[in-house]
Amino acid sequence: DMDGLALLAELRRRTAAPELPALLVTGMVTRLDELRMKGGAFVQVLPKPIEPSRLLEVARAHLAASEARGRGRSILVVDDEPLNLDLAAVRLEHAGYEVETASGGQEGLEKARRRPPAAILADVLMPSMDGFGLCKEVRGDPRLAAIPVVLVSGAYLEEADRELASQVGAHALVPRTPDLKEAIEALEQSLRGSALPRPPAQPNLVDALHRERLQVQLDRQLARNTVLARQAAIQAAALSVMRGLSQALAHPQEAPKIVGDVLVYCLDATGLSTGLLYVMAPGARPRLEAQFGIAADLLADAAASFGHPDLIYRVVESGEPVAVSSGVDVADLEARDFLSRLGQASALLIPFMVLAESFGVLVLASDTHDLSDGTWTGFARNLGEQFGQTVALGQSLARLATSESRHRALMEQANDAILILDLPHRILDANREAVRLLGYPRGELVGRHYDELVVPEEREDSAQRQEAFLAEGTMHVEGRHFRRADGRTVPVDVSASLVRIGDAAGEPVVLAILRDITERKLAEEALRRSEEQYRLLFDSNPHPMWVFDAETLAFLAVNDAAIGHYGYSREEFLEMTIKNIRPPEEVPELLQAMRETSPDHQRAETLGLFKHRRKDGTVIHVEIARSPIRFQGREARLVLAMDVTEKRSLEAQLLQSQKMESVGRLAGGVAHDFNNILGVITGYGELLRK
Repeated sequence: DMDGLALLAELRRRTAAPELPALLVTGMVTRLDELRMKGGAFVQVLPKPIEPSRLLEVARAHLAASEARGRGRSILVVDDEPLNLDLAAVRLEHAGYEVETASGGQEGLEKARRRPPAAILADVLMPSMDGFGLCKEVRGDPRLAAIPVVLVSGAYLEEADRELASQVGAHALVPRTPDLKEAIEALEQSLRGSALPRPPAQPNLVDALHRERLQVQLDRQLARNTVLARQAAIQAAALSVMRGLSQALAHPQEAPKIVGDVLVYCLDATGLSTGLLYVMAPGARPRLEAQFGIAADLLADAAASFGHPDLIYRVVESGEPVAVSSGVDVADLEARDFLSRLGQASALLIPFMVLAESFGVLVLASDTHDLSDGTWTGFARNLGEQFGQTVALGQSLARLATSESRHRALMEQANDAILILDLPHRILDANREAVRLLGYPRGELVGRHYDELVVPEEREDSAQRQEAFLAEGTMHVEGRHFRRADGRTVPVDVSASLVRIGDAAGEPVVLAILRDITERKLAEEALRRSEEQYRLLFDSNPHPMWVFDAETLAFLAVNDAAIGHYGYSREEFLEMTIKNIRPPEEVPELLQAMRETSPDHQRAETLGLFKHRRKDGTVIHVEIARSPIRFQGREARLVLAMDVTEKRSLEAQLLQSQKMESVGRLAGGVAHDFNNILGVITGYGELLRK
C-alpha cells in the first residue's frame, strides 16, 4: 500500500525523528541513484539480493557514532559529474564531515584558495584541469601544499597511474565505488597522518608521465570505440523488433543495472510472482544476477542453480525455451528436481541469445499457471529474443557513450594538439589545444583540409609524405610549420597513425598529434647565438686560450692565438696534453696541483705565474686564468694564458735603473756631507795657517 520511502516518511513523522537512519532495499537497481538522492543523508539504498553479512556490516555502520569520524572537518569534493558530487556529499556528510563541492579542477582550486579545506577528494578524469593537474597546483601553492589530496577514478587504475598520483603529491589514488568506502578510508588515513605529502618530482618528468598516461587512455578508448561501434552497428538492425518492450527495455542502460528491473517488469506484465535471472560467463558457472519472489531460505540453493547448473547450460545450448510443469509427466528427471526445489507448480526457462552467443537464462515460475502451454512457450521465445537483443544493445550503447565521453575528456585534457582526419585529410575533429595552437574556432577547423594549415612552401612535401603515410600507416615529421589564423607561423612536430573503425575492412581515420616546438626552436636559436658568441670570444681572442680534459689533461680545443704563440699546429695541439708545454722540472708540481683540486671546485680562478715552453724550446712566463666547464660531455677547464715574459724583462730593467738611481742619490748625499765636513776643516786650516 506504500513504497519504502513513503513508509519511512510516515515512521519518522510518527516518532518525531526526522533523522531516523534507515536501510532501503530494492530490486529497481537502475533507480538506486535516484532513491539515494530522495532518501537523504541518513538513508542507505541497497540492491537486492543482499548477503546477510553485508547487511550486518551496513547496519553496524549506521549504528556507529558517525560524527566521531569526521568531527566537523571540511572536505572539498571536486567532480564534473553532478550526480557524483551529490552522492559524495551525502556519503561524507553522513560520516560527519562538512562538505563543499566544485564542478571542475579550476573551480576547486579557487574555492580551496578562498577557504582551505582539511582535505580534498577529486575525480581524475575531468575536462580542462584534471585531478592530477589540480593536485600539482595545490602542491605548488604554499597555503595549500600540506592539504591531503585523495584522487578517485574509474579509468586510471594501473600502477603507472598510481605512480603519477604519487609524483604530483596525492596521498592516494583509489577506485571509484558506489559507497566511496575506499575513498573515505583514504581520507581518514591522510587526515590522521602527520607527514607532509611527497614533494612533486621534476616538473618536466611529471608532465611527460602525465602526457603518457593521457595518451594511454586515449589509445585505449579509441580501441574500445572501434569494437563498440561495430557492435552497435550490428545491433541497430534489431531495433525494429523492440517496440513492444516495456519502458525499461525501451531505454536500455548497462545490463547489470537493468536486469533486476527487467525481471520485475516481466513478472508484472505476465502476472507472475517468482523469477530468477542467471547470467552466463565463458568458463564460469551460471551466476544469479537477480531474483524476485524467492523465499530467504531458498536463496543459497537458487544461487547454486538448485543443484542443476547443467540444466541451465542445456537450455542455453539448445536456444529454445524449456517448460516444466508438475501436472505433466516429464521424463527429464533433472528438470523435475529443479522444479521441486524451486517450490513452484510450473516453470519456464527462457534462453537469452545474441548473435548465437549466450547471455543468460530467465526463469519464470508460478504455482497457478501452467507455463508448459504453447501460448507461454511462444511468449517466452519472443521475450528471450527481444530481451537478449535489447540488453546487449543497451550494454553496447552505454559502453559506447561512456567510451565517447572518456575519449572526449582525454582529447580535451591532452597537452598536445590533436586532429582527427579522414583519408582525404579533411579535419573531422579537433581538441581544445589544437584550437589554441592554430587560433581557429573548432567550427572553422572541422571540414578544412589539413594542407590549408601548412605554410605554402611546405605543402608539396606534405602531400608527398601523405602518400607514403597511407601505405605505411604511421608518420613522424619534425619541424612542420603551420599558419595560424592570425597569420603567425608556428613550428610543430607531427606524429600520425592510421586507426581503423570496425574490422580491417572498416573506414579508417587519421589520428594526428601536433606538438608545439616553439620553445625548443627558441632554445636552439639561443644556443646557436651562444655558440657564435663563444666562437667570437674564443677564436678571436688575442691571447692564447685552450680547453683541456680535467682527467686526462689532453687538449680538446685551442684558439688561433695559441697556435701562433706556441708554434704548434692545431692537429699537434690536439695530440698533446698540457704537460707537453711545461718545462720537465715543473711537470710533477703540475700533476700534484691537479690532484689537489677539489672535485666541487666550480669557480673561475687566477692561478698565478708559470713557465711554458714553446715548440722551439723557448721558455716564456705566463699568467694563467682558469675556469671549470662542460665540454663535449666531459669535465674540462677553459684556460686563458697571458705572456708576461717581455713585461718581466722590462720590470727587471726598471728595477735595475731604480737601484742605480738610488745608489747615485746615496753617493751624492755622502759627497755633500763630506763636502760640508771638508769645508769646515778647510776653514779651520786657513785660520791655523794664518
